Amino acid sequence: ARVLRLGARLAHCLQRIDPARGSALLLHLLDQVPPQRGAAERPTVFWRLAQCLRQAGQPQQAAAAIEHGLGCQALDQHPELRAVLNAEKALLLAASDGHQGAIFLLTEALDILGRTAVPAGGDLAQRYDLIGELYCHLARAHYGTHRVDRAQRAIDRAREVARYGKQIQGDVRALLCAAETSDDADLISVCLSKAVATADALADPMLQAEASLACGRDLLGRDRRAAQAILAKALRTATLSGRRDLAEAARLASEVKPS
Repeated sequence: ARVLRLGARLAHCLQRIDPARGSALLLHLLDQVPPQRGAAERPTVFWRLAQCLRQAGQPQQAAAAIEHGLGCQALDQHPELRAVLNAEKALLLAASDGHQGAIFLLTEALDILGRTAVPAGGDLAQRYDLIGELYCHLARAHYGTHRVDRAQRAIDRAREVARYGKQIQGDVRALLCAAETSDDADLISVCLSKAVATADALADPMLQAEASLACGRDLLGRDRRAAQAILAKALRTATLSGRRDLAEAARLASEVKPS
């Protein structure tokens, strides 16, 4: 049980930097630990496995991991784990234009997580971070149905949760999501500027890379010199944080020729 628990934590750390490695680790552990052991930890392992597989570009395998997780008996005592597995299913639906189904599952998951206590020994800050992240995904799903007003309300909730839980990183990601789900050029510019400034103040290289990349892309059509400077920062901080995907995206954006 302890091996599965530690493996899930390590995979969570790896999922942004090297999701393929995270999924390989969890698949190995699931193969090595007998099915009758670690029953309470298995839903979380399958959830983290699904996240890694989705981020590694393997949606079918991610869907299979979710179904394995939803079949675990431990879910009867842990509604919050069923909620996060269904939320992960929602992200797969949204990726294939199933926005309405994603909205239903995300709304249900947020309701359950909001009224279910964090288990003894659990991480309250991580719960706030997760709720804020799911509100951002809900905003994207609403935006996919062209309901910008509902997307904005979901962003407002994400920012409220971040402030209440003192999750400054969560506020930066909510600002990035606000820019992503808006059609207002001025609002997009304001949100991205705030995100970059806050990420710089935190000195979090991964967050700086995410914010700088989004801001640089937005500036490309208006101020190429400023865009190139901030994309160079995105490349530098992405490399520092180990996010090869962001580094490659920054490099490609900086090479875009003026139209």
